Amino acid sequence: MTCFWDGIIQALEHIDYKTIGCNTMLNKQKLIDILKTKNIKIENVVWNGNKISEKEKGEHYEAIKNYDKTKIRGGHLCSSCDSFLLLISEVFEVNIKHLYLNVEMDYKNEKAKKTLKFASNRGHFWKL
Repeated sequence: MTCFWDGIIQALEHIDYKTIGCNTMLNKQKLIDILKTKNIKIENVVWNGNKISEKEKGEHYEAIKNYDKTKIRGGHLCSSCDSFLLLISEVFEVNIKHLYLNVEMDYKNEKAKKTLKFASNRGHFWKL
């Protein structure tokens, strides 16, 4: 089950990839590889109106650094403040609205050019 990555890929457009220096859209494996190479401590994104603490920045950085892309078929356990959604918001310079069981999680990038919208429940993630 790769619905998390499928939803991300469906939401990103060619212009978004140019933001990170790519001229073509990426498949799941390559997107994860690029995100891992662009992994940084979040500086421009707030989550639900709250700044990310230095400790949390380090934890999110480590989560992405240690992510095993060979296990994506087992699904991505998306957290309420998800490391990959933070990084995607940061590097692609987008806002993200993630509706989980009718509770909205808001990732706001001060440099955002647009907003990506997603929803999920206990077993599935999709682009709105």
